[in-house]
Amino acid sequence: MLVKDRYRRIWAYNQQGELLWHVQDPGGYRTAHQPRPMDIDGDGRDEIMAGYAMLNHDGTVRWVYQSDVVDLRRGHLDCARVFRKAASPEDFRIVATCCGANNIVMLDGNGTVIWEIPGHHFESIEVGHIIPEHAAPQILVDIDHQPKGQSPLWIIGPEGELLGQLNTDYSRHHRLLDWTGDGYDEILVAGSKGIYRADGTCIATLATPDLPETGEPYEASVLMADMTGNGVPDILYITPTKVYIYRNEHGRRPEGGFPLGTGANVTLY
Repeated sequence: MLVKDRYRRIWAYNQQGELLWHVQDPGGYRTAHQPRPMDIDGDGRDEIMAGYAMLNHDGTVRWVYQSDVVDLRRGHLDCARVFRKAASPEDFRIVATCCGANNIVMLDGNGTVIWEIPGHHFESIEVGHIIPEHAAPQILVDIDHQPKGQSPLWIIGPEGELLGQLNTDYSRHHRLLDWTGDGYDEILVAGSKGIYRADGTCIATLATPDLPETGEPYEASVLMADMTGNGVPDILYITPTKVYIYRNEHGRRPEGGFPLGTGANVTLY
């Protein structure tokens, strides 16, 4: 189990609650919002993306990401996701966002930069098959701190190419899911309660009966979880006062299921 405070320390425990290791300011930088386990060398033990530092299974620093285009001391690593698993670190791919430093980066399993896109406040990442014409997976990422109505989600290809953009009033909280059963992911945006195709077409809107539309502003969030036991991820729409659960009636069961501690049941924070 990995436990962290806001931005400085991470503790690792075994299932008996015994402390395995502890780190502070890994690699000389703040931690990310979540330490992200991933086995980048295929030895059966997880390394930990703890921020800009990749830790070995014992908490020692394996490598630290260095950028030639942004100042990483501005802020912290916001989100890291596995883009491609591989047998060797050289072929492994990790995509990450730099909060404050305004950057999104693709790294290999050794921390080598494949590409970077600076200049925007990128935050949360999902990886999936969004655009049917593209065989390779795509990256979905939001750009935060924008005026209302100009809140974009970008779809980025494996080489860092911009493939599409979706604008809503507020796109900060989002998820990918196969809502139609066609094997491709739709985009769920909490702010608009909408489910969108890659071309921006809204194919469904979440109904929220008895939810007051006035009062203090808040940020709704969305999670994915199998709530019916059929293996298909369903939708949880979360507000400060209520949680709405929606059955995914047409979606497909993910191949191979979700690894422990990853997949549909993990929030960014």
